[in-house]
Amino acid sequence: MKTENKYQLHPIEKDVICFYHANSIMNGMEGAVPYHRHDAYEIYLFLEGNTDFYLERNCYRLRRGDMVLVAPSQLHRSVCLSEDTYRRYGINIKPFLVDKLSSVNTDLKHCFSVNPEKAHLAHLTEGEIEQFIVMFDSLQQALDNTGYGQDILISAETAKLLVFVNRVFGSCGWKPENIMPSLISDVMAYIEEHLTEDITLSRLSQDFYLSHDYISRQFKSATGLSIRSYLLDKKICRAKACLLEGKSVTQACMESGFSDYANFIRSFTKHVGVSPGKYKKLM
Repeated sequence: MKTENKYQLHPIEKDVICFYHANSIMNGMEGAVPYHRHDAYEIYLFLEGNTDFYLERNCYRLRRGDMVLVAPSQLHRSVCLSEDTYRRYGINIKPFLVDKLSSVNTDLKHCFSVNPEKAHLAHLTEGEIEQFIVMFDSLQQALDNTGYGQDILISAETAKLLVFVNRVFGSCGWKPENIMPSLISDVMAYIEEHLTEDITLSRLSQDFYLSHDYISRQFKSATGLSIRSYLLDKKICRAKACLLEGKSVTQACMESGFSDYANFIRSFTKHVGVSPGKYKKLM
């Protein structure tokens, strides 16, 4: 759902979703895909375009064959830098299915959680790109075929693709270059570390020895978000995690950095679509 803060929650309605897009998008921030989160894993293969991919505190300039992995609830978006055709494959898989398909010896979500310095992105050879597309097409056929044994076929094709992705990331020793400006990355890390405290522009200015106007402009320029909206998003995300851990609404309010309970209920309901108490029951 859209919010005034220009980030979105994109819930995945099915256990597995495949998508392929080839289109031209207006260049620059105005044509950027808004920051958003999923409640599923995402496997994203870039084939063509002039595109930057933002993932939490990282930004990568993509080239053909780059595969990005996005874990559930990670904030991400893509920005097209020119009007060239933007071509990519994507797959979203619900966490419970990944767990279900894993075994004692094979944790299929491992590729999403290994060394965070390089786990987000790997580079595929042309042969590996062809292998991925073949498996993608097989999975898409299983999803489209509603005949006997569809669920078995979907599970089999999904498991095969996840094994392939884990092997690619396991053998990739390449560390991608993070082109996110250091100031922006540092501010994001600061917010994460001090989320339960009273974070103001004045405090950021004092701790970073820069004017708050300069920090605000640089943050907005690099991310398309205001610091206020980014801070609120992180608080809401932390609150959701607390609720999923079984903590009370009051605990979630305190541990996510909201100083006012009524404001917490109002903000959470506005951005998630349901109250904290209802969210806890639904999930």
